[in-house]
Amino acid sequence: MTGDYAFVVNGRDGELWIIDISEPSAPVEAGFINPGGSLLAVDVSVSFACLGYHRSGLRVIDVSTPAAPTETSLLYTDGMVTQVLYQKNQVYVANSYNLKIINVTAPEAPVEKTIYDTGDWAADITLAGNYAYLALYGAGVQIADIPNPAEPEFAGNFETDNYAEGVAATGTNVV
Repeated sequence: MTGDYAFVVNGRDGELWIIDISEPSAPVEAGFINPGGSLLAVDVSVSFACLGYHRSGLRVIDVSTPAAPTETSLLYTDGMVTQVLYQKNQVYVANSYNLKIINVTAPEAPVEKTIYDTGDWAADITLAGNYAYLALYGAGVQIADIPNPAEPEFAGNFETDNYAEGVAATGTNVV
């Protein structure tokens, strides 16, 4: 959600709805776009939405005019995008067996800055401070130090008994 808008995706059909929630008892569709494909993840800044797709990578959608969202760019990534997070002109992409950090200072021309090998399937990601926390299906939670997004470094890991499929951070706690 951003301001008075919620962003809802239909993953199977690749659709993005922008819902005006300024009146919570009467939400209405403000905009819609269907770039197609199998959409798995979305994160939104003030003026654009970052969409992660099953096999086609990262799409950047201009949502500055909610009634008329338009595709700004498409950056193909290898593998499956499972989660995207926008922070300070960077998009952090959990992508198959790695974390990709993509610079979107110019949303019409995103640039892949770095690829950080996670060693296992990256299912989810959250950011807190200078760290990226990645839920890895077969290896628990891996922590990457990211004060310089161009050079992420391994900081630690926590092994779980079963598959790690989601991760969230609050303060100094990771769940």
